[in-house]
Amino acid sequence: MKLYKKSKNKTDTLVYLDLCSEAREIVQKDKVVHISGTGIDKKTSKQYGYYGQLIGDKTLKQYKFPGWFTNIKKTKFNIYISCVKMGCIL
Repeated sequence: MKLYKKSKNKTDTLVYLDLCSEAREIVQKDKVVHISGTGIDKKTSKQYGYYGQLIGDKTLKQYKFPGWFTNIKKTKFNIYISCVKMGCIL
């Protein structure tokens, strides 16, 4: 999955999210883009929760969580991540 950025009339690829198969939410706070969603392990076909951070349009950090998908909650001061596993929130 690719993340794009549009500036004026030009669209650029920012980053390739190789662990994410479906993004559910994309939230920007300050200079960090937070991505939540789902990923699928290519070897086992098991689904996992995905969370990624794109810092300053350059540095990508990606995380896998046990479960089906992750959600993002943005407040005035913080970003919170929850992971849904078998119908329960972790």
